[in-house]
Amino acid sequence: MKPKYWLWIFAISFLFHACSEATTEETANGTNKPSENDQPETTVDLCQQISCPFGCAAGTCVDFRSDVNHCGQANHKCTGQTSFCKNGMCVPDCTGDGTKICKGLCIDTTNNTSNCGRCEHHCADNMVCASSTCICADNYVDCNGNELDGCETFSDECECTPGQTQSCYTGNPATLGIGVCHAGTRTCKEGGYYDYQCKGEMTPGQEIIGNGLDDDCDGAIDEGINEDADGDGWTIAQGDCCDSYLTCKADEPAKINPGAIDETGNQIDDDCDGIIDNPKPVATCSSTTYQPVANAQVTSTDALKLAQAMDICTASTTEGYGLIQAELLHADGSPLEKTCNTTLCGSTTHISPAEQVSISTRFGATLPPMSGSTMAVLSSGKAQGKENTSTKDCMGSEVNVPQVYLDAHGGKLPVSTICNNTRSGTKANDSIMLRLKLKAPSNAAGFKFKFKFFSKEYPGYICNDYNDFFLALLNSQHPDIPKDRNISFDSNGNPVSVNNAFFTECDKTACTKDVGCSTCEDGIGSVSAYVQDTKTAGATRWLQTSSPIMAGETFTLDLIVFDAGDFEATTSRPQNTTGWGHQRDSLVLIDNFEWTTAPTKLQTIIY
Repeated sequence: MKPKYWLWIFAISFLFHACSEATTEETANGTNKPSENDQPETTVDLCQQISCPFGCAAGTCVDFRSDVNHCGQANHKCTGQTSFCKNGMCVPDCTGDGTKICKGLCIDTTNNTSNCGRCEHHCADNMVCASSTCICADNYVDCNGNELDGCETFSDECECTPGQTQSCYTGNPATLGIGVCHAGTRTCKEGGYYDYQCKGEMTPGQEIIGNGLDDDCDGAIDEGINEDADGDGWTIAQGDCCDSYLTCKADEPAKINPGAIDETGNQIDDDCDGIIDNPKPVATCSSTTYQPVANAQVTSTDALKLAQAMDICTASTTEGYGLIQAELLHADGSPLEKTCNTTLCGSTTHISPAEQVSISTRFGATLPPMSGSTMAVLSSGKAQGKENTSTKDCMGSEVNVPQVYLDAHGGKLPVSTICNNTRSGTKANDSIMLRLKLKAPSNAAGFKFKFKFFSKEYPGYICNDYNDFFLALLNSQHPDIPKDRNISFDSNGNPVSVNNAFFTECDKTACTKDVGCSTCEDGIGSVSAYVQDTKTAGATRWLQTSSPIMAGETFTLDLIVFDAGDFEATTSRPQNTTGWGHQRDSLVLIDNFEWTTAPTKLQTIIY
């Protein structure tokens, strides 16, 4: 064998022996990965026949102790917040003084309030971390020395001893001790500071007018008690329980006062009587029949009795709304005479104005009132039922129809739409008018009343020269009131007269005219309460007139009954012929006057 081959064999044998010893030593030590505190012992790896004492990865020598791509072992990379390799472990760069690894993060524990001096040491409320110690923030003091509840007092020094009390007052110092205003107390809380609440004090408030106290602590009691803040005409001194939005919770304070009526169901004491939603009042001011003495002078007392029979029981002087004045007059507003004018009446039955009115509890002994115990009766003849058999009662008066009504109809009484004649007059014969002057409640939107019209001219004198009327003329400021002031009319706009669409009670056998006569669908029941011979008269059903008014206004309602027929002279009938136009009378029953608070439409309907 040649000498050079022996040299190669010797070198290979030597390297094999060295590697065997290294493997044995690694096995004895357990691993070549160093511990956290000790330097790893030198190892020998063969990386492409090169010895690597601190690690080999992918055929290259690396240092497992500090290589961030091979930290502790091959291909173990250090990234993110732990991007440094120290002693074979991925760690943050914690090289500064006071820095510590807290939950894998490098934290400066000298000034971190959540890790002050050590990991997880949190500073309490109103404290900061300085030089690794929790201390009070600026302007705060730890009065109780307990670090756990922080620095609880915002002050340069502790204020008090816990439990201690002191007087306090948060209002204007000038008001202390004036009126209802007085001091309260504060209590020292744990931590040596006073509670911010001043308990038991009374500071200035809104003046509650009428309670006899100086609520706003200005030295004056109930100032404004005589002022009308909501402009409804009532002051608190006069009993207004809702004079402004400040004194009550209501959308319209001006509608709440002693001059209002209580609206059932709205949960408001509208009339300020201390009771919410009073029951609807029952009319009790009239209970018996009444007839003025014949040929006696009719007075305001008689008129008052008629108003009460209609259920107007409230006087404005006591409640702030209701009846101001009642009068009985002619249709033109002139005074009534005591006796009959025999010149115009001739040989007809003479009656006096006192006989044209009455109060009935059961008209004609059969027909009851619509409300309460009584109803008012007005007539162009005698204000009686069938016990009065005459069809020719005559009082003998002759005046003009109210001018406002004539002016609205071209200077004459209007001709009904059911008639084809054009003749009409201007005179109101044997007229009687009940004039009512009323003040509306402050929350009223309107009123309504019921009436029933009878005439001895029906059906024989339909669309004839003779035509009796019932007018209800309203003098109100409400814009819906018509120009002629009449608020009672049928569906065609005709006034309530013999020639209107409301006549439904009659004897059909007496209805011989083709024009204007009804079907008499309601029979003769009510007619028999008016006359003995039902063929000589007719009647409407009970009707109800409703009309709007202005809240709180003073207005006049004229209720008028009269005979008409004084037309221009003709060859067959000279003008002012004795007794003509004063016969065959009409009558109206009126009852159940009521105020309304809901929006009210102008209309007359069958009730």
